Parts: sequence; C-alpha cells; structure tokens
Amino acid sequence: MEDGVFRKRGFSDETPYESRFFSVLLDEAGRVLNTDTGKIAAVDQTAAAEYAQEVWRSGQNRGFWEEYRFIRSTEAGGIRIIFLDCGRSITGILSLMASLGMWTAPVMPVAPPIVSSDGCVSFVNAPCPGIFIPAVAHASHVEQGQKLGAVVDPLTGEVCETLTSPAEGLLFTLWEYPVVYEGSLIARILGGGV
Repeated sequence: MEDGVFRKRGFSDETPYESRFFSVLLDEAGRVLNTDTGKIAAVDQTAAAEYAQEVWRSGQNRGFWEEYRFIRSTEAGGIRIIFLDCGRSITGILSLMASLGMWTAPVMPVAPPIVSSDGCVSFVNAPCPGIFIPAVAHASHVEQGQKLGAVVDPLTGEVCETLTSPAEGLLFTLWEYPVVYEGSLIARILGGGV
C-alpha cells in the first residue's frame, strides 16, 4: 500500500485482505445496478441486493444491518452501499462480556483455535508461475496424495503442474488469488511434517 495509507489510520496494510465485505450500487430509485460479492463467501448477489434495498428504504446513511456494518455514499453512477462483515468481532465482544458477567443473553460459542503442538505442518509451494485453480475447499480434510489444484499457463491454458497434498490432515491455508509466482505458498496442511 503506498506510504502505509492504512497505518496512518491505525490499521495494518493487511486490513483489506483480512476483511470480508460486499457492496451494491443502486440508482436514485433504489434499483440494483451492480453487486460486488467477490470478497465475501457468506452473501450471494441476491442477498446483497436485498440487504442494500432494505438499507436504501430505511434512509440511513450508516449503521448495522444484522452483523454487517454499512455506509452509504453517493457517487457519479448512483448510490453505493458498502457492507463490512463484523460477525466475528461482535461474537468475540459478546463472548468476552458474557465471560465477565456483563452479558446474560445467549452467545454463539467461540471455536477453539487449531494448534500444532508437534509442529507437523506441511507446506505446498507453486513450482512455476501461472494461474492457480483449486480442487479442494479451504478448511477441509485432505488425504496424502489428494489433488489440491493445478497451476495453469494463462496464455495456453495448459496445466503446468498438478499440486497434491504431501500429508493427510486439515487444509488450513489455501491460496485465494488466481495469480501465483514460482515459490508462492499455496497450501498448509496440519497433520504431517514433510
């Protein structure tokens, strides 16, 4: 990020990569012109459009819609409503308050962290540059030798390399963006050091 623009505002340069959000562009009558759900898995385009239209009808410029913090802004093409997923933060705050006796309503249980006590973590790196096409879902259980995905030449579409799991275990890291470079970390598997 140029000159640490996020650090100047008290955020890490990694903030855009760890945040889950979506946005919807509406016209002046509240009709959906465009949805962008590329940075969130929990909301599809239909739900995004419904949330945005509800916010538009409410007339609020900012606030919460369920677990999403939203802000409404006017731009040349219409009205954009941006939603930031705050679900994990809200759950964490309410859980802390409950543990301190400050909150008595039910809270969603917090999942225990995944810890490697024996250091058995396997790494899969890209052997060549290209486009990574995953064949498995993040946070799934994989077997040794199971196909994790392929690195494809973007010009020819030919598979440069098929990537397989070096061990059986939990796939707790999986490359999210399509472009990879030689040596890019593609996956980490908890359960077998290789």
